[in-house]
Amino acid sequence: MMAVATQYMAWLSAAATQAEQVAAQAAATATAFEAALAATVQPAVVAANRGLMQVLAATNWLGFNTPAIMDIEAAYEQMWAMDVVAMATYHADASAAASLLAPWQQVLRNLGIDIGKNGAINLASATPAAETSVSATPAAATWASATPAAATSAAATPATTTSAWQPGQQQPRHRQHRQS
Repeated sequence: MMAVATQYMAWLSAAATQAEQVAAQAAATATAFEAALAATVQPAVVAANRGLMQVLAATNWLGFNTPAIMDIEAAYEQMWAMDVVAMATYHADASAAASLLAPWQQVLRNLGIDIGKNGAINLASATPAAETSVSATPAAATWASATPAAATSAAATPATTTSAWQPGQQQPRHRQHRQS
């Protein structure tokens, strides 16, 4: 019993260390988001620019407002450029933070007791089939044999939507029901 408890303590320590690393990367991503939010042009400023542009265009008799329209359009292009730089910087920073994350599957595989093996089953979608293992316990065998049957019966009953969406229409709310 002591050997299993020692393994479990080692696993908990590794999981806690990885959770701390995830928290640090989440903080880095949040900082990048806040910086991007501060660097983007506020929607009210863009709306004011577009509103002034419409007024100037509507009252541009004999081209008197053309220089002002050109200035407003140049300011709008600068807003776009600022937003592109902010979003590109955010993407780079968030991607860098995400790339430093270690996969949790390895922590579960290192557990070395039945919980870790069952955890590998739950992570089967994220790992190749050859790497997953099923525990030899009767509960796991029962669960593993029941799962394909349940999935097959759910897949055999088609779900249909109540309306068809056409291009140009507002997207409908999806209501699904099973046919009997």
